[in-house]
Amino acid sequence: MTVASAASTQATVAEAAAGDLQSALDRTTVARAWLAGDFSQRWQQRVDRGGPSFVLRLAAHNPADAFVVREVFTPAFRVLQSMSHGRLSIEPVWGEGSHVLTDGWRMVRDGLIDITACYSSRSPELGFKLFQGLFLPGLFPGAHVATLVSELLYRQWLMADFDRQGVRMGRLKATAGDVVFSRRPIRALDDMRGLRISASSGWHGEIYRQLGAIVCMKTSPQVAAAIASGEIDAAAMTDGSAQVFGVDRVTRYRLETGSLGRLNLEYCVSPRAYCALPSDLRAVLGAWFSGLAQAECQVFYGVGGAQARMHFARQGMETTRLDRNETLRLASFNAMVQGRFVANLDATGLPGTRFMRDLLANTRQFGKATENDLMQLAIDSPVVGINEPG
Repeated sequence: MTVASAASTQATVAEAAAGDLQSALDRTTVARAWLAGDFSQRWQQRVDRGGPSFVLRLAAHNPADAFVVREVFTPAFRVLQSMSHGRLSIEPVWGEGSHVLTDGWRMVRDGLIDITACYSSRSPELGFKLFQGLFLPGLFPGAHVATLVSELLYRQWLMADFDRQGVRMGRLKATAGDVVFSRRPIRALDDMRGLRISASSGWHGEIYRQLGAIVCMKTSPQVAAAIASGEIDAAAMTDGSAQVFGVDRVTRYRLETGSLGRLNLEYCVSPRAYCALPSDLRAVLGAWFSGLAQAECQVFYGVGGAQARMHFARQGMETTRLDRNETLRLASFNAMVQGRFVANLDATGLPGTRFMRDLLANTRQFGKATENDLMQLAIDSPVVGINEPG
């Protein structure tokens, strides 16, 4: 892509972002209604009003003033209280005030916190070989579909990895597709060659290695400082996260990669805290987690992402979209990566072919569903058994 065409693209970014925002609002009317408490009464009648109350301590690495905290987590906490008739409430700690991001496993396993991030993508030493299929490029039409598919696959294919860590699953949530934020222009796939890029472990990082990049794994709170110091050149992350963690303040360029990669971000529950809950509150908590997963992926990456893009445009950040030739090349690259993933699993005795067949079947079934469709499904028929032991 030429500098002139990149500049032409930049001239349309603000207008496109404004349209994106209205579209995101239209696609998330059900999610935002759920966050406003409009569906809470559906669960109130299933709760024993005279039972004991519980406070669950939740730690998240997002800053307290982040969009996702204001617009998703805080209202969702009120929804849980309402669904449970006041018997379940959340006590949050924001930032890394309770522990660093990568220590979530121990905190939950030891009962030092009740709910926190236990990201499979940040723990390569623990395995999660099948789980990394959710990170592959070119699979899902959006985060809402990827989130539901991860729930549908969980008990058969993914639960054993989490059970081995001594934790319970809370909610699974897919991110939007990667955007590459950089200090210097990246206008084609070959421009990533030799760059030090922050990406996650396993196949998420392998995507960028296959494009010639040098992958440096950083947690989201570490990325901006690493770019500012020159330790890394670029980061693969979502628009909403880039704004939350200040990556836009230390980069000038943004490449929309379309379907190049995404992550699944899991929040786990302490078995001690979960087992202390009576059955009616376990059911409420499970339904709430499914609603939260869809609401968070839709509102944060949809509405929050569009707002972030408007902010980037006002800052003068240059945005590049891959041209037709690069898009065709990307599709071929994606197919190669998917095939290599399956072959590697099969070669090590893991059921890569069967797992991918199941993943693709579920994606075909729900791939044309809208965000509003899947949020309504999460409200009416949440996937059951995610939080229970195998």
